[in-house]
Amino acid sequence: MAHMSERLYPEIRLQILYCEMRRRFRWNDRPLAAPYWRFYWNENRAGRVAFEGRETELGPGMFVLIAPNTAYVGMSPEPMDHFYVHFVAESPYDVVQPMVFGCEATHRGVSAIGEVVAVLGSEAAFSPRVAVLVRGLLYDLLGRVPEERLGAWCREPRLRRVLGEIAPRLHQRITNTDLARKCGMNTNAFIRLFRRELGETPREYVVRKRIEKACVMLHFSDATVESVAAACGFCDRHYFSRVFKAYRGVGPAAFRTRRPA
Repeated sequence: MAHMSERLYPEIRLQILYCEMRRRFRWNDRPLAAPYWRFYWNENRAGRVAFEGRETELGPGMFVLIAPNTAYVGMSPEPMDHFYVHFVAESPYDVVQPMVFGCEATHRGVSAIGEVVAVLGSEAAFSPRVAVLVRGLLYDLLGRVPEERLGAWCREPRLRRVLGEIAPRLHQRITNTDLARKCGMNTNAFIRLFRRELGETPREYVVRKRIEKACVMLHFSDATVESVAAACGFCDRHYFSRVFKAYRGVGPAAFRTRRPA
């Protein structure tokens, strides 16, 4: 029989990175994939998102989610009033097939956006109520994403505990032996279980999470590239830049200059 702690519904946390309403905004983005989600809603019918030869129109009746690592193009021949949220979601919403997911806007969701927009730019924008409103909207939308689009969901309680410990330690040295010990397993058995459950080795997972953290810091902080490298567990800027470019296709400095709206 499973322990009660194993039968609880999983906690899937969201980190809101940025939230803004841009008025009279003209959009002409170059394709740039980033490892976080974007949510879009337009108050007026202007603007389109193009991905894999298909265009999705933005407007008051449409909510649009863009999955992490989706290389899309944003366009607006006319000025648009553009509300957007950038956010990070935990497994299984961190590894999702690239997509632009559009669905009908709900009255409750639009009302929540109106309440949030009314206080943006003030201290109230960082209140618990606004955080709940935005997260409620995002959870509702994530719940509509087809499950076949999601990555592997870890059902092994020991691994879920270890995954929760990795994120706060990305700046430190993390070894397979250390992680295996926390699971009460030998190293080889731990690596096999990890790969079976998540589709990648522990080392691959840690490096991916370090690069994702670096992307968020480059787009949403003023930290120097050297500071980002150190905060993400890389021994020096040059090694960090090589690994970053291998994963993202551009170096850290170039990535920083191309933050999508």
